[in-house]
Amino acid sequence: PARDAAAAEAFAREAIALDAGNARALALYGHCRTVLAGDTSGALRLFDQALGAAPNDAEALLWSVPSHAFVGAAEEAIARARRAMLLS
Repeated sequence: PARDAAAAEAFAREAIALDAGNARALALYGHCRTVLAGDTSGALRLFDQALGAAPNDAEALLWSVPSHAFVGAAEEAIARARRAMLLS
């Protein structure tokens, strides 16, 4: 699992290096930052970037839900989950 986690982060960083506006890569990296590193503030910045690049990306919205829940922003997490479901 540790190697898989490191690989997920590395691939997300590589995708961002290739295309800094890749919303899904930004969102995946944000999720990794929360789940693997406990860096919710960094993750939330990445989600803001992702959704700035693609505000209607349901997958990016879904990846942001756990991070918002972890920081106690339950209403925001629920709103993002609902919006993602409407978009999918």
